[in-house]
Amino acid sequence: MNAGFLSYIILTLSLILIGFGWRAQAIGNGSGKAAAVFCLAWIVGAASDWRYGGATGTFVYVPLLALGAHAVRTSSSWKETASIASFGCLLGAVFSLVQLLETLDPLVIVLHPSLDPVLLVGLLVAAYVRMPAAQLALLSIALVVNDVYMGSLYAEWQPAALGDREFQDAWWLGAATARAATVFGVSAVRRAKAGGGRIRGWLRVRR
Repeated sequence: MNAGFLSYIILTLSLILIGFGWRAQAIGNGSGKAAAVFCLAWIVGAASDWRYGGATGTFVYVPLLALGAHAVRTSSSWKETASIASFGCLLGAVFSLVQLLETLDPLVIVLHPSLDPVLLVGLLVAAYVRMPAAQLALLSIALVVNDVYMGSLYAEWQPAALGDREFQDAWWLGAATARAATVFGVSAVRRAKAGGGRIRGWLRVRR
């Protein structure tokens, strides 16, 4: 599959899920209109290129900045915002570390070099916070940090490409991973609590 296709597939599936009653699972309390505007801004940004000095890129950072501003506006306190920002930078470092390790030693590859760091970061995002806006902001910070760092690391040999198609695929796959892990995790906890309640009731009857 060519780079960039996966992002549009997940984007389309997300809009379908939101339109057919899965809005709460996909974006929580966010509105379907806001999701549509974000996706439209993403498509326009992904189709628009820029070039400055020795770097190139797209404008997909723009909707991510808007997403981050929304997460800051809806956060409960500045401490929560600072926590998300700091953990996002940490996840960006983890993403870069996994990428570099798999480049140096192919034996550490689990699934695929382009999948392993994204799936790991998506799962860590889901483990850290459950609110969709905070999750997407956290993921955005992590991927932007990795994008800028990797671009600067190899800038001597090739121009930095910020917000390119690989970045777009990684963001949408990470977002899908984080939301799916959260939904299934919450469902598993509820089922476990319900099962525990039935077992306790059964034990009381036996006594």
